[in-house]
Formats: sequence, C-alpha cells, structure tokens
Amino acid sequence: MLSRTYLVVIIAMSAQSLCAQLPPVFNTVFPAGGQIGKSVDVTISGNNLQSLSSLQCSISGVRSERLEENRFRLTMPPDTMPGLYDLWAVGDNGISSPRSFAVGRHTEYREVEPNESTPEPMLVPLDSVINGQIDKAGDMDTFRFKATKGQRVIVECWADRIDSRLRAVLELFDSKGRRLLVNRGYFGPDPVIDFLVPENGSYWVKVYDLISSGGPEHYYRLEIDTGPRVVFAVPMVVQRGRASRVTLYGWNLRQRAGSLELRSQQGIDFDSVEVEIPASLAEASWPLPVRLQPSQAVLAGTAFPYYFPGSHGPLVIGITDTSVCVDQNDNHSPGSAQSISVPCEISGQLTEGDERDWFALDARRGEAYFVEAFGQRISSPVDLQISIYEGRSIQ
Repeated sequence: MLSRTYLVVIIAMSAQSLCAQLPPVFNTVFPAGGQIGKSVDVTISGNNLQSLSSLQCSISGVRSERLEENRFRLTMPPDTMPGLYDLWAVGDNGISSPRSFAVGRHTEYREVEPNESTPEPMLVPLDSVINGQIDKAGDMDTFRFKATKGQRVIVECWADRIDSRLRAVLELFDSKGRRLLVNRGYFGPDPVIDFLVPENGSYWVKVYDLISSGGPEHYYRLEIDTGPRVVFAVPMVVQRGRASRVTLYGWNLRQRAGSLELRSQQGIDFDSVEVEIPASLAEASWPLPVRLQPSQAVLAGTAFPYYFPGSHGPLVIGITDTSVCVDQNDNHSPGSAQSISVPCEISGQLTEGDERDWFALDARRGEAYFVEAFGQRISSPVDLQISIYEGRSIQ
C-alpha cells in the first residue's frame, strides 16, 4: 500500500512538471487592433499563460508593457503602415503561435453595453473603428452614426480575418427602423455594406452571428468609413523593377483622384482610378501586412503592399519577371481570341456569369508550356477552369 502511495505522488509531480513546461497557447486578444501612434490595453486568453512576460509583434518598434496577468499595453510607432500583423505571447516556457492584430488610421472605440436594441444604440462617429464582442448566444450589437446626404459610407466587419469565431451579419437601418441593407459575406465570410446616404440623419448598424452563436472568441472590429478603400487592381501583377500603370477599383476613390469612372460589378458600383506604380516600389516585400490563407504561401517573395493615399489598408500586388498583358474586352469567343506572346502573365476579369476569355499563341511541336491560373490565391472569388485547344479544332 505504501509503495502505491509513493507511486501516485511521483506521477502527480511528473504531470505538474510536464504542464509547467508546456508552451503558451494564445487563443484571443481583445481588442484585436489599435491605432497608429497610440497605445492600446489588450487582454489575452488561452492556456499556460501564467508566466507570460511580454507580447511580441511583427511591427518593428512596438512596445509591450505587462500591466497584470494576461493584460498588456501595446504602443504602436507613428510610422507604422495600416494592415494586419502577427502577435505572439512570450513567457518562460517559450513563445505561442501568432494571432492577427490590426493597425489602422482611425480612432478606436470599444462597445458600451447595453446596445442590443435600436432604442439604445451606442453613438459612434464616422471614420472610426468599434471593437466589440458577441459574447453570448443570441447577442446582437447596434451602433448609431450620423451622416449627410450624398456621403458614401462603407461599413465593414472584421472577424474571420482577425481569427474570430464570429460569422458576422451586418444590417443597416434608417432612423425609423426600416432595414435598408444587409450583408453576410463579402471578403470571405466578413460582411461589407456600401451605403450611399439618401438624406441627412441618423442610421443604425446591427452586428450579430449568423447562427446566433456567441462567446469570448466571437469578437470583431467594425469600421464605419468615408475614406478611400481599394478592393482590387487591374492588372493585379506588375513587372519587377519597372514602372507600371494599374487601375484601382474601390469606394470613395474620387475624393483623392482626378479622372474617374463608375463601374458596376456584380451589382456593386466601384470608383476606378489609374495610378502609376514606381519602379522603386515594384519589388518583392515580406512579410505582407495582410492575413494570408495557406494557399497563398506562394506569394512569399512575389508580391508587395500598395497604399493608395489615405486608404484604410494595403492592396497586395504581385511581382513577375516576365511581361504583363491585360485581357481585352472582346476576346470572349474563339474567333476573337487575344494573341499573346510567351512567356507572359495575363491579368483578366470575368465580369459576366458565363464569360469566357480566349487567348491564342503560336507553338511549335515538342515545346513544353506551363499554364497556371491564380484566383483564390489573390483573394478573388472566382473558381477558374483552364482548357487548351488546338487551333484547327475550334475553327
């Protein structure tokens, strides 16, 4: 009996020693972002966090100060560029896996409860970020902002892109409670509302989970923005070390540019503006200040972030060592196939549901060609298919 007692004690001590050596597991950080040049107090959660000493960020020059257990103060340098960065928890037992941490230009706020219903929404200014949580099942947060007729207000919810479990839904109401717009997924599952203000007044934004779930890991960042926001560019790739011109598409670009056109894509109106990418910028950069999916690892060393003046964040543009051509608008049949010279990279758009872009090249017997299409890997919703035909077979 005595030997059994000693055996239990030894096993218990070994287990305790083993647990003490486990590295920190970093599950959440709230708020999941801060303002450039400012300090933000964050609370983290996870396992094996008892011996944490600091938080480390991929932003150079970020200062971390431990306030108390699991609470830290982060100070962002004033020269930080907006974007998504990595944040790690560091302790006596090692370093955790990273969590996404957003840094932006706008003033940061935290939601103030109660704000579940429209009679008592939290009033927030335009061009701000609200950090909130859907902290219980069935919870919903509402916010009120004032806007002027003709303003274009972009309401964007960051959740999936900052490692949150929230499957966010956005709804927009006028002051009389009439629902004007709703969205439940634009940048992947993260929703966006593009709102052209019809008249002066107050408007309400509601945030909730698609399946009425909730909890500490259901946090979000809500941006209510009237500044320029770039969604994509054509072409999405430029030649390394050479000045290039690209057309940017997005919202509120006309505030910063001269000649613009309005373009409609999938029911969404985009501003467009042509800009020049200087040769000095057309070089690979790493790490990129955006959240990348595993399939986008190929972008390492083949892309750089571009910032439109005053924009909320970066646009990733690819780099290539070959020539770049843009698909033409009249190449939608074999008879009007666009001639290309290889090697090259083609940047195109499928703007209609059944659109097919055709390209023609001269090839010799025995030559080997490598054809690869990028869609998901450049954050496009397109599901691409490539077919190769012999010229004689499609006459």
